[in-house]
Amino acid sequence: MPGWASPPAGYIGGTATGLNVTVDSAFAVGVVFRCVRLLSETIAGLPLITYRSLPEGGKERATDRPEYPLLHDSPYPAMTSFVWRETAMAHLLTWGNAYAEIIRDGFGILR
Repeated sequence: MPGWASPPAGYIGGTATGLNVTVDSAFAVGVVFRCVRLLSETIAGLPLITYRSLPEGGKERATDRPEYPLLHDSPYPAMTSFVWRETAMAHLLTWGNAYAEIIRDGFGILR
């Protein structure tokens, strides 16, 4: 990438034609947009269940864990669990990673 110390944000890379591809230009192609949307919505729609290990072996659902409402219902008021997971998956597919910040109060409890 001549002239750049590091690639600009959104840069994916060159092609055999010599054209540069960015996330925005890739999304302009309907097939790319549809594939990302299909995968993101499918993954977001899968059940997200928290479990705890049992002392005698095996596992059971752990709906009383503090993570459960954040993962199952909503990580924060502006976003449902489905939209959060869909967005994270879309970021993973287009940018190669996805991040979520874990926020705890002064007592270490998830918020």
